[in-house]
Amino acid sequence: MTELRRFNPWTLLSIALMTFGASGYAVAQSRGAGVQEEIDVNLVELVVRAEHLSGKTLRGLTRGDFVVHENGRRQTIDSIEEVDLNAMNADEQQANRSRFMILLDFKNTEFVSMRPMFKNLREFATIYDHGSSELGLAINGDGIVEIQPFTKDRDAFLTAIDRAENYYHNSRYRNTRSYHMDHRLRHHRGFFPNYLGHYGHLGRPVLGPEHLNPNHYRQELEILGQFVNYLGAYSGRKDLLLISNPWDLGSRDDTEGASNQPEVLSIKDIQTTALFNKVSVNVLSLEPHENIAAGRFGRIRNDNYFDRTSEIAANTAGVFYRVQGGAVPKMLERVNEEINHYYRIRYYSNAQNDRYRRVQVKVKGITKLANHFAGYYPQSALIPAQTVGGVLRGNADEMALAVNAEWMAWTHAGWKKRRANVAVSYRAYDENGVLIAEQVKAAEMRVKKRRGAYTYPILAQKVAFNWADGQQPAWIEATVVDLTSGERVFVKNNLASF
Repeated sequence: MTELRRFNPWTLLSIALMTFGASGYAVAQSRGAGVQEEIDVNLVELVVRAEHLSGKTLRGLTRGDFVVHENGRRQTIDSIEEVDLNAMNADEQQANRSRFMILLDFKNTEFVSMRPMFKNLREFATIYDHGSSELGLAINGDGIVEIQPFTKDRDAFLTAIDRAENYYHNSRYRNTRSYHMDHRLRHHRGFFPNYLGHYGHLGRPVLGPEHLNPNHYRQELEILGQFVNYLGAYSGRKDLLLISNPWDLGSRDDTEGASNQPEVLSIKDIQTTALFNKVSVNVLSLEPHENIAAGRFGRIRNDNYFDRTSEIAANTAGVFYRVQGGAVPKMLERVNEEINHYYRIRYYSNAQNDRYRRVQVKVKGITKLANHFAGYYPQSALIPAQTVGGVLRGNADEMALAVNAEWMAWTHAGWKKRRANVAVSYRAYDENGVLIAEQVKAAEMRVKKRRGAYTYPILAQKVAFNWADGQQPAWIEATVVDLTSGERVFVKNNLASF
């Protein structure tokens, strides 16, 4: 028996936002025969990290220490909970284990900053990691690719680092060129000749005119937002760590996201996307090389530049650090510890008809305080559900999924061409409703206009499960996530009905 339904995250945010953010639900009460009354309850749940500007984390805070305002109106805190995963015992850590995805930004990071990063990651995984998180690895080249899905196996993570390094030197930079780059970095200062390809001084990939265009980092933001939607296909809490040079150039568009088109992501939109998907975006912003101002295409060094990634981290309950290469392993340990300590605050909000609701969190008696908390929460009218045909068939060992693709946000991909990027999460539950297995698969579909019209394909996938002795799933769910718009289609198969 297959159950299928479709929902939109912008709509769902006003219905059930999972862990981070605002959620609302309707309670129906019966008063007399055939009479029902709906009560709208708007429950907001915040994840708050608080520390002094010196970096010292504030611990032991209570409900009386926090003050929460929403759109200028003070809210009454219903409950507060301090969560410290590092202080829990082994069983509690296992139940609350977080997922830590490291994203290496090859595209926007100079060679001299990225070159030692692979050694730093190995040092982190072997020395500084305490095993409290599942680790994953992804890279941003000409798009984000997941090298290693979340895993507890540290050997698999180290192998993924080797694969990423081989790709970086063999595909992103050729071995011969990398050797000459290293030689010049060791023996020369100042202006270096331009290297082959579209990599410039010190291997910094900013020679192309696209990096001088203010739209470049907006496009990078859209790519990052799609990856956040992809991580949202996984269950539980996820922490994304972006390792990159500053996203700066002083570009800031105050009107971005004003249209709220589903295919356009902005700072506000990615913030909402992260909240809905239970993802915090953390950033290690690598200091540019000391000679980056040298050369014709070098950028003038300015410590007062506007780094867009700092705003993303602050608005998604993440942490932000500017570091130099040698401090990266220790800083990775510090980030991993900080994301495991936070305050969970819940309150009932009376905000209505505000498309974006600004939430402010303060601690009484402390002025020099850096707050990291969840921010804007949108409300939108209910979008009429579109009929989506789909089916999930098979047995406990193998399932086949087929879903209509017309509902997806198809984007331009060339002359008379469109494409859609999706992720599918397959989750198996036992008879008690406990998640016992999970797999996430990504896919890209393309269509070409023929005879003046697009004929959209069917998304078809197969997934296989390897069960241990005694494991028996009661039902399997598949959630298809459109990575551009964030819209989802949910398909359920009750195995007992076969």
